[in-house]
Amino acid sequence: MANSNVANGLYIYDFDTNTGIVSNQQQLTIGTSSDKPYGVEFSPNNRFLYVHSSNNYFNQQNPAANNDPANHFSTLTQFDMTAANIQASEVTIDEQNLFRGGLQLGPDGKIYRALSATYSTGTSFLGVINNPNQQGFTCNYQHNAINLSPNLSSQGLPPFIQSLFNEQIDIIQNGVSSVNLDLCAGDTYTLVSEDIPGATYTWSLDGNPLAESDFDLDVNQDGHYEVFIDQNNGECAIEGQAFVSFYEIPVANQPSDILICDNDNNGLWAFNFTSQDSDILGTQNTSDFIIRYFESQADADNGTNEILGNYNNLSNPQTIYARIENIGNANCFDTTSFQIEVFDTPIANHLNDIEVCDNDTDGDDSNGQSDTDLLSLNPIILGTQNSADFAI
Repeated sequence: MANSNVANGLYIYDFDTNTGIVSNQQQLTIGTSSDKPYGVEFSPNNRFLYVHSSNNYFNQQNPAANNDPANHFSTLTQFDMTAANIQASEVTIDEQNLFRGGLQLGPDGKIYRALSATYSTGTSFLGVINNPNQQGFTCNYQHNAINLSPNLSSQGLPPFIQSLFNEQIDIIQNGVSSVNLDLCAGDTYTLVSEDIPGATYTWSLDGNPLAESDFDLDVNQDGHYEVFIDQNNGECAIEGQAFVSFYEIPVANQPSDILICDNDNNGLWAFNFTSQDSDILGTQNTSDFIIRYFESQADADNGTNEILGNYNNLSNPQTIYARIENIGNANCFDTTSFQIEVFDTPIANHLNDIEVCDNDTDGDDSNGQSDTDLLSLNPIILGTQNSADFAI
């Protein structure tokens, strides 16, 4: 923000657009004898501050002298808001016999300067800064540029939020949002404005000018991107903006398969997959990511038909697909899979006790015709169960 006051001087401030807090007051001075600030205006790209100051001549003893244009001087000054030392960036663009006057950014991206000879005597012209986004004398100030005759210019120009004149365009063009762009780490995206022959393009990132001067811009980092288009044909300026955010792509670690012993041997089980979350997440931050489960790889890739709550298997075994995604941007994701399988729980059928006679009186049944073959008992223990499924 800039504040000019003839009696108290010129000050600039930081303005926090999130909180509305104004802070970091800095005073700037005009390095000419016409050092009393009056009119102030920022360039369309917000890089340069222009100040119209005067010597504030006022003679109480000889009031007639106040109406003599020769006693009045004014200066048009440029400061670079991106300079490490803003005061040292001062450039005197114009200085001559004039009274104080206002500055106003017009809808064509040019800054207009009120030209008055004295407090009570106006002139028939406006001054124009034709290229206010350019540094130093390349801003192309033109004195007496606009002829107002038979009307006159005095000190003021209409105070107005001039950016309301500018046409706002969508430079994201993704069909989702015209101002917010969410991307994944490693992505590159091209912001595209209108391709207008002869136009001047000024791109900025977080208020800092970028080198790009074409109608499009590749972005690969977070920030607030803006483009200002001066059509250089008298038409209103065009503006576009994009708030770009990049999000981390998580890694879906491979979990173990889930193997269940069925308590009713019907081949079905109600699975709760949240037990797999910690293995899939690994050491990644739980507050940044969410894990969801699906029946197919296609559903996991598209994030559709999510499995919610307990899940009854459709086949045995069956593959389940897991998707871990960034909470801030669901398009930043990874997938993995694991098996679920339900096994029958075997039933050990009851056996009768086995009694044998010891034919050699040594206390064990280790030889002789009456030795007992335990393997012959397997069919009795299994009963009707499938011998290929179980081991005894």
